[in-house]
This record gives sequence, C-alpha cells and structure tokens, in this order.
Amino acid sequence: MTRLKVVAANRPYIISPDDAAPLAAHFWAVVRARVLDELTGVPPRGDLSIQSEYPGLMPRVATDGLLGLVGIPLHAFPNLDMQSYKVELTIRAQGYIPHHEEVDIAIAATFPDGFAPTNLNLQLRREPIIIRGRTVVASGNTTTPLAGMNVKVTGIWRTIPPGNIVVAPDAPLLLSLRPPLYRTRPLAAGVLRGREMVPVLGKDKHLLEDVLAGDTLLRLSDSLSLSAGDIIAVDAADAERREFLTAQVIEGFGAPAEQAVRVTLAHPLAYTHRGGALVRRVIPQAAGLNNQFSSEPISGDTCVFLNSMNDLSLANVVEIVGGVGLADEYHAISRFETTSDADGYYRLPALSRVAQLEIQVDDGGLHPTILRTLIPNYDERENRLDFIF
Repeated sequence: MTRLKVVAANRPYIISPDDAAPLAAHFWAVVRARVLDELTGVPPRGDLSIQSEYPGLMPRVATDGLLGLVGIPLHAFPNLDMQSYKVELTIRAQGYIPHHEEVDIAIAATFPDGFAPTNLNLQLRREPIIIRGRTVVASGNTTTPLAGMNVKVTGIWRTIPPGNIVVAPDAPLLLSLRPPLYRTRPLAAGVLRGREMVPVLGKDKHLLEDVLAGDTLLRLSDSLSLSAGDIIAVDAADAERREFLTAQVIEGFGAPAEQAVRVTLAHPLAYTHRGGALVRRVIPQAAGLNNQFSSEPISGDTCVFLNSMNDLSLANVVEIVGGVGLADEYHAISRFETTSDADGYYRLPALSRVAQLEIQVDDGGLHPTILRTLIPNYDERENRLDFIF
C-alpha cells in the first residue's frame, strides 16, 4: 500500500491514495459510428439520432455524421475478458430508412486495464420516392394526351458517374416490394423467387381491433379453415396495404372455430391496419426459379437488386428466403415499367437506392422513342418527369 505524507494548512497528514482506476472504469465512447449517404458519400443533412436499449449506454450525436453510445465499459461489459457482448442499436436520419445494427463487442484479454471502442462506418439508405408524369404530343401551342405509351426504366447507375467519363448504365435488375422487406437477409444466402398466392374464398375473417406497424399479434374473428403455419393476407381487400404473413401460433385453436382467436405472426407488421379489415387465408403456389441478390437487402428496403430476373416477368408475389433462423417472407412486387392512361398520366413504383436512371418511352413505332436520364431528388416524395412528342 502506498503511503504519502502531505502538509495542508501547516498540518502534516499521512494518506494512502486509491490505486489508479483501470481504463475500463472511465467514461468512454463505447461505440463510435460515422454515417454517410450511400448514394452521395456525404453525411446526411437534418436530424440524426441513435437509440439502444442496452443498459448503461447513452446516445451521443455530434456533427458531420458522427454519433455513438457512451458509458463505463466495466459496468456495461463486466466480463469482457472472458466473453463478448452484443449491442443492438438503431440509427435514424430524416429522409432515410432506420438502420438497425447488432454490434459485437469483442473479448479483450487485458480488460479492464485495456479497452478500445468499436468503430463503425455505415451507409444509410434513402426513403423511396415516386416518379410520375405525363406523355403528350405537342401541336402548336397545345398538347394532347398520349395514352398507351410504354414507360420503362432501361438502365440504372447506383452512384452518380463522373462528369468527364462516359459510364454505361447497369441493367435494371431490380424490383419494388410492397410492403418493404421485413428482415435483413445475408447476401450469400438470400434468395428471391416468384410464388403466387391463391386466396381461399368463403372463409373470410376480420380484425377485431386496430393493429400498429411493428405488432406481431392479431385478434381475428374466427379460426375457420386456419392452422398454424398457414399464410394469411392481412387487409386482403386493399392492394396497397395487403401483407402476406405466416400465422406461427394460434391461441384458442381447438375451441369452437367460430370463436375469436389470437394469432402470432412470423414477422412484425409493416403497416397499420384498422379493426374490421379483411383477413383471408391464401395458398402458396409452386415456387419459381431462384434469383440471388446483388446487394445485401436490409429490413425496410423497398427496392431489391438481383443478379437475374428468372421467372419474374409475370410474377405478382415473391418469396424471400435465406438466413439462419429467419422465417420466409412474401411480398407483392412491381417492375419498373408501366403504360400511360387515357389522360397520358403514368406512375412508376416506389424507387430507392438508385442515383441515376434511364427512362424510355415508346408506343411501338407510331411516335419516335424518347430516352431521358434522370437524377432522382430524394428530398421530394414525388419526382415529376413529362415526355413531350
């Protein structure tokens, strides 16, 4: 024990100071993150936040896309010299989908005398936008709508090409999902394939109460023709809000089928659904050919990028599988092609993660083909692009 003699106010004292505290007993930035826009490579503008329910860690946000979690490592990870810890966090930025990350705090053999923070470099993905417009033919000072014009994306650039170099676009091997992806899928194991859903008519059910996005429990009017493992369409009558989800657990099954039951879903709901919404069992048809992802799909993604589009030219619903412990999921899809209506208006599906795209409009030869390049403005929910012949 160290003993020191000190003099204060002309009086001598003998003291035994505490041993120096180990590094891990001090306040640290335990997890440090730098976030950038994946399309531009610059920090997001606007509000930025980080959240975690891990005990003993608190959020901190700086400027220039810097943020993290702070705390005393010795309190948060008391046995770090013998075991690793996992910290789940969510980063949110205005105009971006939430980014969920599971951070591995690795074993440190010298802990608590030694400790080093975990550093992350993350790319945030923009919320989707809609491209819409009108196809018209000009004659003098007037325009006339052109109906039946084929509008389709023929090329994409994932990042803006340099201004002094001609960079050919990539093929548009992408789909728009509705609802967005439920779970992050590993790039090596994730697979997408067509799988149509046929409704079982005559056994309709209804939600007995409102359910919120993120909920996994439904109260249904009955369990007629429904068993655990079946797939149900929630809000089956509303194509914009319909979700195909597996009923994992049915509480109350075995009682009279006409009685209300509680159903636990394989994934949290992506949308809010009102009480009384139609719920209908569906039967999955034979699966189509597998398509590998070309870019890792994460929860919340609206657009997914593929290496191929096998069996997808006429598909309406797809099945997404892969990943340890992850339940299969099902989504309605839209391809990036459409036809202008009787008034010349068109609307492409929700688009995200594309920095620049090439759009072609034609009607098979009656009018000249128009090819336009567009850099989407993700700060605007809708981007307007008209075609004048």
